[in-house]
Amino acid sequence: IVPNVPEYLKAADVFVLPSQTEATSLSLLAAMSTALACIAPGVDDNLDLVQDDVTGLLVPSAEPTPHFQALMRVPTSEAALRRLAAAALAVR
Repeated sequence: IVPNVPEYLKAADVFVLPSQTEATSLSLLAAMSTALACIAPGVDDNLDLVQDDVTGLLVPSAEPTPHFQALMRVPTSEAALRRLAAAALAVR
């Protein structure tokens, strides 16, 4: 168990979820709630939480290449990151 998870998440620039088999990822929800740009596989409940290029980025599989490609798509401008973060925070 990691104490103070929100503090670690707030120190990060991007959250990457490599798991392919979680129904509802509490890790993904925590990252979204701290306004991180999130990359997640397009499976299960991730499809309900992440709208590609709106609330985060979706990848087609757990293979490393799609995750790397998604990392390269993460916006580098503050305005674009704020847009992703605001959209992620609005997910209910």
